[in-house]
Amino acid sequence: MRVLLVLLVACGGKSYSDSGEAAGTSLTPCTGSGSPSLTLGDATSGELAPWTDGAAVSLGTDVFGTPGIRIDLVVAGIDATEQATAVVDLDVGGVSDTYIGKVPLDCFGDGPADGTTFAGLPEGSSDSSGTDVTLSVTLTDERGVSASQDVSLVIE
Repeated sequence: MRVLLVLLVACGGKSYSDSGEAAGTSLTPCTGSGSPSLTLGDATSGELAPWTDGAAVSLGTDVFGTPGIRIDLVVAGIDATEQATAVVDLDVGGVSDTYIGKVPLDCFGDGPADGTTFAGLPEGSSDSSGTDVTLSVTLTDERGVSASQDVSLVIE
């Protein structure tokens, strides 16, 4: 298992009641109202194009030059005022790895929130066109509320 490294600005912590609400507040779309949901896709054109099973995915590189998959996401029902913990399970052509890291989320007005993370290709996996990719992402907020999505993709 690798740890996903992301450089982030530290945010202050919150105190939560037994109902999961931050002390002294009521939940809004940006603080976790509604049912948790997560949509994965590609937002390089400016708006999220959700991935569906069988969709083609392009490979890119992270800031260190590691080849992998940029994962853009839209999430609702979790607290987007703090960083969420992401668990990314990635299988590329039968070679798997798990990445865990913090994902900063942006939420404006009535939400939903969006963010981006990156999963490097597992060591020893293929980056050849046509290779099957299985991606499972779970985001969890500080209250312990999670949203997940699984999708099967194909490398372009």
